[in-house]
Amino acid sequence: MLDIRRITVGAWQINCYVVSDENKRCILIDPGEDPAGIDEELIIPAGLTPIAMLATHGHLDHIGGARYFNEKYAIPLYVHADDVQLANHATYWAEVLRTPGITNPSQIVPYDSDSITIENFAFDIVHTPGHTAGGCCLHLKDKASVFTGDTLFFHTIGRTDRPGLDSGGGHEVLVNAIKTRLFKLPGDTIVYPGHGIHTTIDHEREHNPALLFD
Repeated sequence: MLDIRRITVGAWQINCYVVSDENKRCILIDPGEDPAGIDEELIIPAGLTPIAMLATHGHLDHIGGARYFNEKYAIPLYVHADDVQLANHATYWAEVLRTPGITNPSQIVPYDSDSITIENFAFDIVHTPGHTAGGCCLHLKDKASVFTGDTLFFHTIGRTDRPGLDSGGGHEVLVNAIKTRLFKLPGDTIVYPGHGIHTTIDHEREHNPALLFD
């Protein structure tokens, strides 16, 4: 039985998720800023042992705490191959965006497959470029849930308007990926986004204004 917990951290109010099993092993999804806060709030009190981190994409707000966990728990950060370069420039973008304290991850494992299985945790990978080239949604079938990062939010979708930072192909590419790939998931799948409140695939298919009129 898997459990999902969320904490919202940092200047961009990024949702970091901790998925744990009955053995108290866990995976962090999008380890953003304030990694010590994530650790002290969700991991240490529950007696959890992190075994890996998964990033929905390579933006600094979603991986800003990875180095802390790389070093404390000796675990890697999995990033889609098309976003590894972006992830390796987290420190650069932190300086550009005046976000002190973010450094590049020290251990990255690229992924470029349809699925990832780490011990008891099995994710289907839905590649949804547009916001970034390697943007992905992580489908956890065992919990009828999908972690969408900055691809899909409640009643909106990810940005594509910042040159160099949003380098995934643009608005049309993102909309197409959502409609032709992400929306193939069952309608009752819970959507856990990178920012804001959770929703469902059906709700966004029927009510998301960024998609209804595009």
